[in-house]
Amino acid sequence: MLLWTGAALVVFNIGSTAAATCPCVSGSWEYRGDSFSYCNNPNGAKTAWCPTSLNSDGTYTSNLPFTFCEGDVLTACDAVKEANRPACPCVAGGEWKYKGQSQSYCADPSNSGFYWCATETDSAGNYLAGKYAKCTTDVKESCDALEDAQPDSACPCVAGGQWTFDGKPQSYCQKPNGIGRAKWCPKEAGPVTSASMGNTKKAYCEGKVLKACQKLEGTRLPTQCPCVDGGQFIYQNKPYSYCENTNWCATEVDANGKFIGKFAKCKKAKFKNACHALHELTTQAGKDALFGSYTKSSTGCPCWFDLTRSDCACCEDAGVQCGAPMQEYCTKKEPGRQKGCLGVPASHWTLSNTGYPCYFNTSRTDCAWCASGGAQCGNTGDKGPESPAGSRCWDPEDPGYCDAVPGDCLHINTCDSMAECKFSVKFGEYREHHTCQCKKLWTGNGQQCFDFQGVPSSEALSSGDVSLTLAVSNNYYVYPHNSSEFPLGPGETDLLNNITALFEAGASCAGEPNCNGTFVNLVESP
Repeated sequence: MLLWTGAALVVFNIGSTAAATCPCVSGSWEYRGDSFSYCNNPNGAKTAWCPTSLNSDGTYTSNLPFTFCEGDVLTACDAVKEANRPACPCVAGGEWKYKGQSQSYCADPSNSGFYWCATETDSAGNYLAGKYAKCTTDVKESCDALEDAQPDSACPCVAGGQWTFDGKPQSYCQKPNGIGRAKWCPKEAGPVTSASMGNTKKAYCEGKVLKACQKLEGTRLPTQCPCVDGGQFIYQNKPYSYCENTNWCATEVDANGKFIGKFAKCKKAKFKNACHALHELTTQAGKDALFGSYTKSSTGCPCWFDLTRSDCACCEDAGVQCGAPMQEYCTKKEPGRQKGCLGVPASHWTLSNTGYPCYFNTSRTDCAWCASGGAQCGNTGDKGPESPAGSRCWDPEDPGYCDAVPGDCLHINTCDSMAECKFSVKFGEYREHHTCQCKKLWTGNGQQCFDFQGVPSSEALSSGDVSLTLAVSNNYYVYPHNSSEFPLGPGETDLLNNITALFEAGASCAGEPNCNGTFVNLVESP
């Protein structure tokens, strides 16, 4: 346990106008049985740190001095670290097999409790017993950099990745019923059955091939920029945007946008690129460079997420319209699972930050449309429709991010009356995504359907939710049935029953102005 005492802290003036230098010990240092170099955070301290002195055996213990790595100090140390990385000891190219399963660089296929890699293989690429190297933290960083620099493999699965096995839906690489030596997929369209397996053209998914297919499927997330939403922060009275001029960025800021000590490293090329793409959206020139080739005009076409609007982008043939708040742009059509455009909050899970009924109040339609596999966040915290960035969706298996409900029509059942909730795609091994699909001779997004003449269904014609109020007071009477003083006869009963049936059928009024009311049936006990 580190002793965070004033005596141990090496004070380093990062506010100086002079260029910062790295105060860390040179090369590698050991702590709690692992090996690190320069700035790291092996014990979950408030931020990264490094020793400024070591024991004679190269270990660090809490009685020795250290310094925190923040701001310009972190940038300076990362530059030194990048120039002095240890060599990656893995077999050339990083590809090796363990018990028939493909591995890439550092892995733990033997469940040893630490990462390691083969340093030698036989002619078939199989690991040779005893020929391995342990991937300590600093070594793994070097090997990860080599792996990141390699081009992606192609996914051999059938286009779109959707197929069936014995009538059950599958997505990309699977082992249905445990069949196959590894995950696999058909290479051509058509149903696959236990009986037809021998005649099916299939591909096994291992190593880089599996990763490539998982990226298309969406179960393997692309590199995410770790910076605070919007990427803008102030450090020492100077504004910064994402990781443009540093190797780090703020992950939290105060109400004035000032850095409060929480940051993430973004020195790896894949993080830099992910953050730079978002930084480009802070300028019009950047948006035009990213979306201009696919956008015919910024307005004039119906918005896919709200077909009552026509102020969204018109796209070139190779483009597809973005959701809000990027509705003025089109992006490139990509193979595989559809996700949101850059600039849409949590774009891997969110298609649009508005236009879909909210699970917590389905009369509201200012909540997010979710990509397959995503879950719509609730109206709490900073992830709901009233937050600065608007509503968003997230991974339902990450409950710590927001309170959420799977964002499909099985869980938020608000389809147009001329639409049905139907299976759309499989996502991963277990999740299924269902969407509202307009009935035959009707078109639309499922929440809003139109006939062949472009006339919307009755719901779409309504200007808003309308209800009718009828106050009924029930009392016990002993008058004869034909008495003029009896308050409720067959006619009144029929009227009440018809009104009740009307509302139970989901009817709404025709958009008359100043129409407001509530239907309540009160029963008072005698």
